[in-house]
Amino acid sequence: MSVSRIHHCISQEMVSQQFEEPPAKKCTCRKFIPYKKADAMVKNGEARWCVVKRERGTRSITCSLCGGDPEVKNCAKCAGLGAVVVPAVWDTYTQDIVLTSQASHDEKEKKYRPALAMKTPRVATIESEHIERAYNGSLTSEHPRQWKGDGAEARDRIEEYGMLILDARTFVGPQKCAHAETHVVTGLPLFCARCLTQEGEGRIPAIGKEPENDAKAHQGRDHDYGRTI
Repeated sequence: MSVSRIHHCISQEMVSQQFEEPPAKKCTCRKFIPYKKADAMVKNGEARWCVVKRERGTRSITCSLCGGDPEVKNCAKCAGLGAVVVPAVWDTYTQDIVLTSQASHDEKEKKYRPALAMKTPRVATIESEHIERAYNGSLTSEHPRQWKGDGAEARDRIEEYGMLILDARTFVGPQKCAHAETHVVTGLPLFCARCLTQEGEGRIPAIGKEPENDAKAHQGRDHDYGRTI
């Protein structure tokens, strides 16, 4: 099975963004994944192929102003030639990848923006502003009690965030097994708890079922109020 090394080092990242020239500095990245998974990560924009060689030169392209129209003799960009010479870069790649989140080259404006290139993935969180906006109004005395005033969207955000946390605590792992079928080094088959118990599908519950109400045993939602210490 062909495998690819995953790089997360600064040197490989700078080379992939053309801020440094290859080869990259030696690193300690030791994680390997199947080549098919690495190829999928590159296609999804999560990573780039590592560059081992780079050649710089020039190439001729059609003029973007006149479109190469031979009838135009006084083009301000190509002087009637129909083509212009621009810098070109030819990279030689290896099967290893370097983790990135977005290309640093703006194809529209032709500018490099290193400060905006590598974006940290964002997740939904609850900030102090959300809490103030959600519960800044007065609490009604009606039953069931409700918050009045603005901030309904902020309250929905907090409730949804709570449900996501509860879901993550209740179940472990994704819907299906995501690990490789065999070990990348030994070639032996890999198994997990989901493979052995649920044939690779379904989510593994981490929280047991709630016991039924029993007043004598002091268990269940209506009778289990905890124990004093």
